[in-house]
Amino acid sequence: MEWVGFMRGALGLTMWWSRRILLSHGDHAGRARARREDPVKTLVHEFVHVRCPELRHGSEFRQIEIDLWNRLTNPTAER
Repeated sequence: MEWVGFMRGALGLTMWWSRRILLSHGDHAGRARARREDPVKTLVHEFVHVRCPELRHGSEFRQIEIDLWNRLTNPTAER
């Protein structure tokens, strides 16, 4: 994971070939004031891209993202 300056509106980017995640410091700072975007949520989103490169944004992708977020925020919950 690496912080970068601005990515023109993207909060994060996954580079599959190198398994690197870039997070945009500038875009997060701007959105954090307006919508309270959490960089950890962006990181979770990008982890889904790393672990499931065949998936694109859609209902299955979103469900994996939600499940991962719930496991991180409530580790003692039943699965």
